[in-house]
Amino acid sequence: MSPPWRRGVSLHQQTKPGFSSPAQSGFGEEFARQYAEQGHSLVLVASRLDRLQRIAEALRHQFHVEIVVEQVNLSDVAAVVQLHRRLRERGIAIEILINNAGHGLQGPFLDGQLDTALAMVQLDIASLTAITHVFAQDMRKRRRGKILLAASLLAYQGVENFHGD
Repeated sequence: MSPPWRRGVSLHQQTKPGFSSPAQSGFGEEFARQYAEQGHSLVLVASRLDRLQRIAEALRHQFHVEIVVEQVNLSDVAAVVQLHRRLRERGIAIEILINNAGHGLQGPFLDGQLDTALAMVQLDIASLTAITHVFAQDMRKRRRGKILLAASLLAYQGVENFHGD
């Protein structure tokens, strides 16, 4: 019998300032529910541990799948690399990476703080690139794996007073 992580899925999300994270509701939670329903083991990652643990427990109970919950600040590239190392040390190979992390800012760009805008760029671009790179390296070595980079439709729309995601 294959180890439970043979069909592992990793869902990476980050809490959005002023919003509930997609990992803890919305698309991220729905991705987790659908993959758990199909019998996939899951690694759920977010910065807010309490809500994520409640979701994991409900999915374990309903679908009887293995779920690992990791609290990680995904805007910190070093934390992403450490997460990858911890999972590898535990023998967890990610077969499907779903990256739903990201956020945007509201209001006129010039009225916002530079640090806030740079934090958005760090999460939406640098960390996204790091997560994809470290897990894709393993997939390339195994010669299998899938990556889904999810984004908000707002990324493709001209929305007044909204910049980012």
